[in-house]
Amino acid sequence: MPLTLYQEACCGLSSGAIAACSSVPMLLAQSRVKAGGNRVSILQDLYRKCADEGVLALWKGGRHHANAVILMTAGMLTPYNRCFNYFRESHGLSEDRSTVGAGLVSGFFASACSIPYIHVCSTMENMQPDANGKYPYSSFPDCAIKILKSRGPRAFFTGYSKHFRRTTAAALMYWICLEAICQYEESVGL
Repeated sequence: MPLTLYQEACCGLSSGAIAACSSVPMLLAQSRVKAGGNRVSILQDLYRKCADEGVLALWKGGRHHANAVILMTAGMLTPYNRCFNYFRESHGLSEDRSTVGAGLVSGFFASACSIPYIHVCSTMENMQPDANGKYPYSSFPDCAIKILKSRGPRAFFTGYSKHFRRTTAAALMYWICLEAICQYEESVGL
């Protein structure tokens, strides 16, 4: 029995949480290596972080990265099956073309779900205090509401085309590889 859209969204959110748990330490290590200016590798940074602060420190400060990964993964996984079936059954496209079409739609939604969150996070990270030492935003919701009121909803999608290209390329590669693996498994009887 096919999953409902709600069930697919829940699966996407769950998969995003799993992906965040595994990718956040690497993303944080990459940020530290880039910011540090030293020529330490990501693996050395992870080892040092574990040795100095313990294993749980690998996820320290990664909440925003994790949320972005969760939103991106949910946006990528939720529409894929429905779009694939739509292209295949309603338009009679081949399996490969259906994969590419559904992958493009998947990348669109992955970008659309994550870019507003990423935009608000980067605005919060780059805020500077005024002459009195007061910051313009007190919290994440406050920042989002002030952006919405001052610049409108389109402001959340600043840089969308660049994000879309990067996200869609990754989503397409993911879906093409997954479909190839599924075809191979079917051919050997798994």
